[in-house]
Amino acid sequence: MESNANDRNIRMSFRVTLEEKTIIEKRALLTNTNSLSSYIRHMTLNGIIVNYENKEIKELIKSLGKIGVNINQIATRVNSTNNMYIEDVHYLRKVMNDIWQSVLCIQSTLQALGQ
Repeated sequence: MESNANDRNIRMSFRVTLEEKTIIEKRALLTNTNSLSSYIRHMTLNGIIVNYENKEIKELIKSLGKIGVNINQIATRVNSTNNMYIEDVHYLRKVMNDIWQSVLCIQSTLQALGQ
């Protein structure tokens, strides 16, 4: 959708706060665009907005909290008995695998949104 500057005869305007203006200008400087107008036009036409339902992330955070409690209980028992039970090892391996699978699922979803 390349256009010649002479083809651009419609002016658009919008209002921003001083803070938003500063952020837009800083981001524009980090790119190779010729002007602020070019940057805004490029981001409007080609940028993406990601609305990711973070239900999976919230569930992962909740699970991590529960896992942390269980690991603390295991650590307390190991410290008091000087024994680590095989059930604890199996539990920890399962939990680590579950976490890894959740992270891979979230990563896959985010990568799909970016394409």
